[in-house]
Amino acid sequence: WRCLKALQAEGAGAGAAEAEAEDPADDLTSQMQAVDLPDDELITVFREEIPGLQLCKEADALISHSWGVGSNIMADFLEAQNAVEVSYGPFKDGKDVHLREVRAWVPLPPRPMLPKYAKYNGRLFIQCERDDSGVSSLVVLAAVQTTGLPLMDSFSIVEKTRFVRMPKGDGSTSPERADLGGGVVTRAFKVVWHHDIWLKSFINSGALLRQQEVGVMLVDVLRRRAAAAAGPASATAARVAGEP
Repeated sequence: WRCLKALQAEGAGAGAAEAEAEDPADDLTSQMQAVDLPDDELITVFREEIPGLQLCKEADALISHSWGVGSNIMADFLEAQNAVEVSYGPFKDGKDVHLREVRAWVPLPPRPMLPKYAKYNGRLFIQCERDDSGVSSLVVLAAVQTTGLPLMDSFSIVEKTRFVRMPKGDGSTSPERADLGGGVVTRAFKVVWHHDIWLKSFINSGALLRQQEVGVMLVDVLRRRAAAAAGPASATAARVAGEP
């Protein structure tokens, strides 16, 4: 009996040690690293400066558990694409990496042999880097598997959108002002092939064209969000300037 109790205690101790060793934050980081690709393997879609884009607010909105139209960049991006039946999976929080799964039906441009909609299945990894002045960079890495199209099980797509803080023109580094300079946004992607097919070059070309189309939509979303964020601040500044 004593031997049995000792074995049970030893097993419980080993299980507790194993559970303690498994850090969910490390798991999310390793999952993101498994999806991420070197920049020189990605195709750049655009690089844009977005004055007034407030990275601190945008980062906080993205890692908020409440997603919906108007709530953050990615939700607005799906809305801009006229996505329907959008659903969000449970939010998983790590130390520096956050994960949310997204499902939606996205309309496709009218082209031969394409249906009207495709099913978007995305795993979105969100990573923030902060310094004394707030968010210095923000990365949204999406591993996307689209279904509802011929041969879609042959490949998946990695989309990487990186936001880097643009310094304020006056050189200010205070947390209150550093976020007002805006952000430099770079979007890149790669078609990841699971096996070769004879239409590979055709699909690569089509994917690039589609990324360029939705890239225009994303830039428009970012500019609109920057303008909306600047509106109240501009109104307050004008009111203060007009006071005696």
